Amino acid sequence: MRNSSDNHVVTSNSGETSKDGLLFLCILISRVVINNRSTLSYYSHQLTCLDQLMVKVNNDITAFNNEVQSIMNQLQSHGESIQHLMVNLFKGYEAATDKEFVSYIHLKKYENNEGGSIDAEKLMYHAENLYMEMVRATEWTNPPKVNQEILALTVETKLLKEQYLSGEVDNLSRNSERKRMEEGCPPRKEEPQVKVVNRKTFNWCPHHKAWCIHKPSEC
Repeated sequence: MRNSSDNHVVTSNSGETSKDGLLFLCILISRVVINNRSTLSYYSHQLTCLDQLMVKVNNDITAFNNEVQSIMNQLQSHGESIQHLMVNLFKGYEAATDKEFVSYIHLKKYENNEGGSIDAEKLMYHAENLYMEMVRATEWTNPPKVNQEILALTVETKLLKEQYLSGEVDNLSRNSERKRMEEGCPPRKEEPQVKVVNRKTFNWCPHHKAWCIHKPSEC
């Protein structure tokens, strides 16, 4: 199904067109809702994997904090509340390789568990300050490069496996493919001219320049 933003013309998979503003609005809303759900699911999952993020950024606390803040901004921009942030932050910081830094995080975690006044913003601020001080004093330690690469590959594999099992990769891929088809995007050179979506077979019709149920030879 395609639409024209100029006059709200809705084009069916068979190539028939009609002007229907209400139908156009319903399609637009449903598409936005599906995309938002996939986006929220993706970013919410990222917050639960901050230990893997620490390995991904090579134990760079500044980069880690920037990535966490970006994830938080994405969730907040969609009106989503952020759950268990402190728990996930401690999980991420404890995955760092510097023992002195991790000991400091353990102390902050103990203070938090005992009812201390530290919040996520303060924890991120203090963690980054300590990191920068240790780097300037050349006291920050990282594992050998080979070990870092092995850890990064392990984390990447684990993350992809979790996303696959949770259906996130499939959902994002299907939504992206469905959007391209609805917008009438032709198949790429390496893509087939026939696709199956939700158990329905669609053919690329060069005459209608759209994905249709009928075959091009039937036009």
